[in-house]
Amino acid sequence: MSKENNEESNDHQPRSQSNVKAIPRVKIPPINPCELKVAKILKNQKPSSSLDPEDVLKLSTINITFRHEIPPQHTIERLAGTRVPTKGEKAEIKKYVEIKKGPFDPEEDARIVHNWRKFCKRYKWNKNITHPFLHVKRSGFFYISPVNERRKFVQALAKGLNNRTLYSVYHRFRNIYSSHKQDRYTPDEDRILMNSIHDNLKNGEKPNYAILAKKLNRTRASIWRRYVLLTKKKENDSD
Repeated sequence: MSKENNEESNDHQPRSQSNVKAIPRVKIPPINPCELKVAKILKNQKPSSSLDPEDVLKLSTINITFRHEIPPQHTIERLAGTRVPTKGEKAEIKKYVEIKKGPFDPEEDARIVHNWRKFCKRYKWNKNITHPFLHVKRSGFFYISPVNERRKFVQALAKGLNNRTLYSVYHRFRNIYSSHKQDRYTPDEDRILMNSIHDNLKNGEKPNYAILAKKLNRTRASIWRRYVLLTKKKENDSD
């Protein structure tokens, strides 16, 4: 075989494994759960209530501390003040104070506003941005993740309101800063509310408080309370 043919045949022979350069592996850093959460919240935010990434991160990592001692009755409610205290929790609270019920007076409202402003000053938060605290959940993620931190936020609001439950303080805070209607229900609103819920029940459905809340520009809690009140009134009138 000629030298020329020999060189040509060598060109078609596969190169040895040692001559092939290994592709370097790229090390993928682990996903930070907090960054993932922030990204998902930002993706699903509504334009009318959007937060800057820095603000979302601040709420996601906030660590609330106190300069005053929390009264024992404000350590009993477990669900951050977002649910009515259970009978057992109420019994525990009553070991320390008599629970005050009924409307908040102007002094109590002023105390909640004062506590909110102090909270904002301490944690460098814009006091006019209230929606993350009025609507704690967005797209399946809580702005303030740990339930303990959410409870501490309500405990901060409740400073000086020792005979009020965390639940009542938080809902009063929401009413003060909410854009929903807070005045008395009109006869037309009562009629719309009762007819809508009656239709739901007639069709074997649960009352849709969310749709009614949007229609009447009220909170769902307000719609539910009004329905309970009107139902009891109707039962008493029929006796």
